[in-house]
Amino acid sequence: MQKRTDILTNIASIIAKQKSHRPILVGIDGIDGAGKTTLAKELTELIGKPVVNASIDGFHNTRETRYKKGHLSPEGYYEDSFNYDVLKETLLQPLHDMNGKDIECRTDNFDFKADEKTDKKPVLFSKNTILLFEGVFLFRPEINNFWDFRIFIDIDFSTSLERGLKRDLELFGDIESTREKYEKRYIAGQKIYLKNVKPAKLADIVIKNDELEKPVLIEN
Repeated sequence: MQKRTDILTNIASIIAKQKSHRPILVGIDGIDGAGKTTLAKELTELIGKPVVNASIDGFHNTRETRYKKGHLSPEGYYEDSFNYDVLKETLLQPLHDMNGKDIECRTDNFDFKADEKTDKKPVLFSKNTILLFEGVFLFRPEINNFWDFRIFIDIDFSTSLERGLKRDLELFGDIESTREKYEKRYIAGQKIYLKNVKPAKLADIVIKNDELEKPVLIEN
């Protein structure tokens, strides 16, 4: 079995070899707790080209919009969490249409914890920049066509819950509330996504990541 460092080096090499007249847009998808943020940071150190990291977490809708169907609604999680129009208008479309000249784009639009827009400065992109964009639901029809390369990180729902109970305990207050949030909203919402979109079939690479030190690489 390959070591994690070997697998990551292989993936980084594949990404670095992608050719385009504009930035390469890489979507790193996976259910909650899959290890998307960690993978993006690891790949950043290995690619050997200018990399910008961004996340779907910076493009949340307002709290009112996110929870209009109820705090535990799986449909609300899947349908109402993120502002795809803003994501496309401020980041994905400008990079996709880039004509060779350097441009500045917003990689973050909304702070979901503070429930307010952010005021971070735009990031400068050149045609040689690689965008590593991570988050949930990235291969849904609204934005799937923007990705030049797709990575899906696959874990079991039991792993998602186990990691969520550790990571988000402070966010939701206690174990019972965190467990309920994951089981009724997040995991149930992900099941809608997996059934409707089948993201693993859309990915260029699938990584089985239940064991962090022993991931399994699957190339579609």
